[in-house]
Amino acid sequence: MLPVLFYGSMILVSIAFNVLWHATAYKRALVKDEISDAQILKIRNAYWFGFLVYLIAFILTFFYALAGLIICISFWAFWITLDYNEADRKKRRTKI
Repeated sequence: MLPVLFYGSMILVSIAFNVLWHATAYKRALVKDEISDAQILKIRNAYWFGFLVYLIAFILTFFYALAGLIICISFWAFWITLDYNEADRKKRRTKI
């Protein structure tokens, strides 16, 4: 039962991050001008992907708790290596 509660809380955190990001980026209300539309899109897509992965881990936990743990640990590697500035670096390389 405890893993189900843990992964359920991960879903709630993911929903909160998605709502927070949507409120921040909607019509660029609280986003600096130097943040490109590509970066905003990449962040939004990463957060939605995160929600989907946490939802899958939550569902799998009902059947096999270790599967949810493996998915979440693997997903941490995704969050660590995610580079939001990649699109801007490509633009700078082409200008040189």
